[in-house]
Amino acid sequence: TAGNVTISSYAGFAVGAMTLTGDFTVDTDTFHVDSSANEVGIGTTSPEGKLHVKVSEASGETPNTKADALVIEENDDSGISIITPTNKQGSIYFGDDDGDNGSIIYQHGGSPYMGFSVDAAERMRLLSDGKVGIGLTDPETLLHIKNGTAGSIATTAGAVLTLESNEKP
Repeated sequence: TAGNVTISSYAGFAVGAMTLTGDFTVDTDTFHVDSSANEVGIGTTSPEGKLHVKVSEASGETPNTKADALVIEENDDSGISIITPTNKQGSIYFGDDDGDNGSIIYQHGGSPYMGFSVDAAERMRLLSDGKVGIGLTDPETLLHIKNGTAGSIATTAGAVLTLESNEKP
């Protein structure tokens, strides 16, 4: 039957864990646990991944089966916000049983940048002025690619590309 269930402590008796068997739904599709698939839906009773947050129907699109642990669905522009204080980083890390092997990091603050790491080392950096460094963190031109140490380099005013290597072609 329909009704409310209130769980609280009384007379010094604390309520412990609560176990439910079967699916669990709050307000039709506000929150749904699919017990047979071990999936959770927010905004949907038919989650298409381990956690599916549905704002609105995205015209029958389905998630890629290789990337369905977290599904965000909306019939408009959609995204995920990572919010941190000005002096901190927002990060996404990729890893395997050997550890954190890749990442995308946005550094807030006085000199903001976005860094891309592969095999546990930063390989590319995008600065707030649009400069991109591959193999270095302080590009001098719009695109600066560095492989090894070429000694000192000089760039011409207005240059957009710097190639730096200690290897002969």
